[in-house]
Amino acid sequence: MAASISALVGAGVILALAYLLFMEPLCLLFGATELTLSYATEYGGIIAAGMLWNVFAIGSTSLVRADGQPGMAMTGMLAGFAVNMIGDPLAIFALGMGVRGAALATILGQMATAAVNVFALCRCRSVRLGRDSFAGCAALIPAVARGGLSSFMSQFTTVIVSGTQNNLFVRYGAQSVYGAEIPMTCMGIAIKVFVVMQCFVLGLSGGSQPIIGYNYGSGRPHRVKAAYRAVLLASAFFMLLATLWFQLVPLSIVRLFGEDDPLYLDFASKCLRIYLMLILIDVFQMTASPFLQSMGRPVAAAALTFIRQIVIVLPSMFLMGARFGLDGLLWSGPVSMLLTAVIALLFLRGAWKALGD
Repeated sequence: MAASISALVGAGVILALAYLLFMEPLCLLFGATELTLSYATEYGGIIAAGMLWNVFAIGSTSLVRADGQPGMAMTGMLAGFAVNMIGDPLAIFALGMGVRGAALATILGQMATAAVNVFALCRCRSVRLGRDSFAGCAALIPAVARGGLSSFMSQFTTVIVSGTQNNLFVRYGAQSVYGAEIPMTCMGIAIKVFVVMQCFVLGLSGGSQPIIGYNYGSGRPHRVKAAYRAVLLASAFFMLLATLWFQLVPLSIVRLFGEDDPLYLDFASKCLRIYLMLILIDVFQMTASPFLQSMGRPVAAAALTFIRQIVIVLPSMFLMGARFGLDGLLWSGPVSMLLTAVIALLFLRGAWKALGD
């Protein structure tokens, strides 16, 4: 635990310095245009300055949950959510801070989460965390990092895909009636909506990890299988509802983002209907990585994530974008999800056989 905390603080400081030094080239690298660059650097500068809180809030939530305090972990996340939701309209509109206000509210929300988590960590149930815990803890950081390899790979490859995706949508969007900004903006909305949907699945998968890990280590394969089946079925049901929502009434989601331009509404609806068409079968990949991680197979979990993002998603975007333009980029979503589901099932089949009867 001390090693994790030390690594989080170190990573937060290093990332803050890197982002502050290279903010503008990073924004350009990830698809910012002439119209959006000033907003991106203004928002990003404040986020970078508070990066330590961002990193610590995310990482410490996992520590609190692992300590057997899921209620406190949830309290910390809800505290950050509440501060951010209340702070956004106050800072943006009441104080007239615009984009800077949105960034500041985000940082304050992360600080609230971090504060709750610190409170919980000072009252650990499983261990006594004191100053002596940090003596020589750096030697344990590699072991901690190995356990988190799959999560790191998932986030890191997502960043690579996101940056590439933004640039491709700007490129092919500029050649269409939509222009460069509308496709990138609408795709950003679709991805954010999908991330919200993913939270349900990832929450179930994360909550099942201690159960699966404990029973796997105790030699109870039937309970491991039962736990995973429950996660998979609940996740599939939720994603089925989300799919029906996206296909039948996409505008009910799009209009939440406050834009009435006909071209914007048209392309945003296409993003939800086409790009997220097969999120139901994507539950195999979303649940497989945490499941493999829980069984002490971080390399397999990381490999699945790498295959999805780098071997399947990136080539699909380039090939289908070059062949079919903007529509090809949208259809690369369901194609990638279908191929990934097949690969995930192969990984799951191997793990299932290893559990025996």
